Amino acid sequence: MISTKLVDRIAIAAMFTVSVAVPLATLTPFAANAKTGAPASTVALKVFASRHALGDDDFRQIRPGMNASEVLALIGQPYAKTRFDATKTTAWDYRYRDAWNYDADFSVIFDDTGLVVGKVSVRDVQ
Repeated sequence: MISTKLVDRIAIAAMFTVSVAVPLATLTPFAANAKTGAPASTVALKVFASRHALGDDDFRQIRPGMNASEVLALIGQPYAKTRFDATKTTAWDYRYRDAWNYDADFSVIFDDTGLVVGKVSVRDVQ
């Protein structure tokens, strides 16, 4: 007969494994970094970590007239890009935690020439 202590230990080990594995499984798989040769998992973890490191100060640096490569250098890759045909613009979206500790989305809006024409920050609905 299996002791209760052993069953408890197995259950705790299983809960710990799931609590670590599930967040890692949600990372988007990336190909290996061509410049550094870093494995895909390293690249994915760096991108995941950088998303959560962004804040209001990072987005204040974005100015109209900047090009896409300047934005990438400042705040990295967006988690999503959305094309708006009616206005001939594309929004790059970033998730972050604002100065008041709310989850928010920040969008950098580019025109068809690849220059920043606007930016907006919206708090997530709770």
